[in-house]
Amino acid sequence: MNTINNALKNIGSSTTNPTESTVSIQKMLDNLKNDTSLGISADKKTAMLKAAERLLNDKYEPAFVAGVLGNIQNEGTPGIFESSAYKTESKKPEYLKYMDNHFDYRNEFSGKSIQEVGIAAAIDLQNKAKESRNMRKKSSVSFVKMRAAGKRFILQR
Repeated sequence: MNTINNALKNIGSSTTNPTESTVSIQKMLDNLKNDTSLGISADKKTAMLKAAERLLNDKYEPAFVAGVLGNIQNEGTPGIFESSAYKTESKKPEYLKYMDNHFDYRNEFSGKSIQEVGIAAAIDLQNKAKESRNMRKKSSVSFVKMRAAGKRFILQR
């Protein structure tokens, strides 16, 4: 993650000028784009650049963005849903068991690409998982970590 932190280092001092801020963000993105030490695929780098651009433009701190990018770097293939086909059911994470049991995740999404299932289906899954999470919280039932909730799709490991 130090490599990512270095790539995102802001050139110059902090500024509130929108033009200077845009230039600074572009310099950080260029640093990340040109970094060859990350050892990742072009697709993963593209996903990291898109995430960095959005988060930096939304005024998230570079250190936070570096943490998110480190997570993307160490996760699976961008655009591929995590497989829930475990050989041993007891080793399957609870969030995947929940997704399989409540959203037919294993048949509809597991191991497939977003292109295969479609953006609409992926967003629908995301919304249903988020709604389910909110209902479980409201009813004080213990919440199973569902990585499909929020603004993130489940990615293959």
